[in-house]
Amino acid sequence: MKKQVILFIVMCLSCTGCVSDYLYEHHPDNYYFNYVKAIFGRPEGQYRLARHLYNQGDMERCYKWCERAAENGQPNAQYQMGIAYEFADGLELDLDKAIYWYEQAASNGYPEAAAQLEKAKQKKSQQ
Repeated sequence: MKKQVILFIVMCLSCTGCVSDYLYEHHPDNYYFNYVKAIFGRPEGQYRLARHLYNQGDMERCYKWCERAAENGQPNAQYQMGIAYEFADGLELDLDKAIYWYEQAASNGYPEAAAQLEKAKQKKSQQ
């Protein structure tokens, strides 16, 4: 019976239904909720989990989840990957990758990415 209850809760958390909506609205930074969402491949959960890990100082796991979210089309994660590569914040400096992620974020409607993209391109042309 206990396993069935746990399975039911996990299934509810992974869906896009009312439980999921309620938790995002009232507890958007709940670590366990976002971890379950991340495991189920939800980009928003992956990004929020990465943000939590960043705040905890766990850079290796942070960028693992942030990159997954970015690859799954999450614009905030794409922008953050660009920042990380441009300024070597937890990752090795790589302007080509930074430009790539800024382009992805800008194409997904992230407004700050377009401005940062131009700055990164100028920085690369000066090298």
